[in-house]
Amino acid sequence: MHGWCLCTELPDAMWQAALDARSRDVPYQTLVVTGPSGLRYLVIVVNADGWQHRVCIPLFGDATAEWLGSLASERVMKMSIAEAGSKRTFITESVVPLEAIGELAGIDHRPPSDLLAFLEEAFRLLVWNAMCATTKPVGGMKLPSEVSLSLLLPAEFEAQIELRAGEWADRKLS
Repeated sequence: MHGWCLCTELPDAMWQAALDARSRDVPYQTLVVTGPSGLRYLVIVVNADGWQHRVCIPLFGDATAEWLGSLASERVMKMSIAEAGSKRTFITESVVPLEAIGELAGIDHRPPSDLLAFLEEAFRLLVWNAMCATTKPVGGMKLPSEVSLSLLLPAEFEAQIELRAGEWADRKLS
């Protein structure tokens, strides 16, 4: 499969730093974390001169399974990085390590049954990622002074959220 590209958005100052880092071929790291529910997430860490952006991708859904399959066959991950509030963007490519692909193979791609519980877990994971970003260096990189986060949801999941939003209006978060 050709043409898969993840899309994320960065604050303007970080976008410029990421663009500058790209010209110096600064790599990004990939991590796989497991939430309390057992759901696994791929976290892509983009470092750029004191800034760090973490893209969290829950590993479920048909489109996610197809994308992971393309990583296994092509071993190249493409990411479009846009500047928030503008039309400026650039595309970066990175070779995905074979060990990362192996860890992602064979995961259960069924969506979680309790969507609201999943969202709570995903947002807790984002907070945990922000705390880790400022306390634990990743891959020998220095600790960032600024951190931004993105949660990429599978398209079929976004549609379910819109359909069920009314049901959740009175539910209290845990």
